[in-house]
Amino acid sequence: MKATAIKSTAENRHALANLRQSLISKLPHTRFVRLVSLPQSALEQLALSGAFDCFGSTRRQALWEVLALVNTCQGELSLELEPVKDSREKIPAMSTGEEIASDFKSMGLSPGQHPMTLLRKELTGQGILNSNDLYAKESGTTVNVAGVVVIRQRPMTAKGFMFITLEDEFGCLNIVVKPDIFKKQRETLIMNNALIVRRLLEKRDGVINVIGKVFTALSKPGSSDKISIKSRDFR
Repeated sequence: MKATAIKSTAENRHALANLRQSLISKLPHTRFVRLVSLPQSALEQLALSGAFDCFGSTRRQALWEVLALVNTCQGELSLELEPVKDSREKIPAMSTGEEIASDFKSMGLSPGQHPMTLLRKELTGQGILNSNDLYAKESGTTVNVAGVVVIRQRPMTAKGFMFITLEDEFGCLNIVVKPDIFKKQRETLIMNNALIVRRLLEKRDGVINVIGKVFTALSKPGSSDKISIKSRDFR
């Protein structure tokens, strides 16, 4: 799955076929690198996305090994790979957060944990609910929610309203932004790809919406850095 999702290799069927053959034949990924003619950027994405995890290397180890091979002259690519294996033990593995960030950078998604999972304990301590919690709340209740921006829409026919779909580890949240709120908080709403939303819960005809009033950027745990995940925006 990871290999077929890599942006730089999506159309390179020959390379993917060789990777599958390497898996079937239980060949090391160093053999795969020698079998295909992929640019360095594509091999980096494969390593950083975890495509070589099944060979027993961590992502950083695989990246180190791949770059070592790429930087070696073709005539020297023999079986002299022992220094790579010895050195890789010293390379620290990525944290879960770093792996998720690499997934989104290379594939635009993460087949592992959702980014919000890493923030949930901190958010719960701040009284911020997840999408499942809203089912137990009454319409008209003031709520605080947060999530990654999946879609932003502000159609011409909506009379200035913006509609945002946030995603957390349990599902999606429908956020409605009134025209006056959009004007006041336009920069926050447009420039951030993860948001905390505060205001009114609305339940109507089986649909749950949050009528947002106060929006703030959602940052990484213990950091002021913003979460960077590309959303799909429509007008």
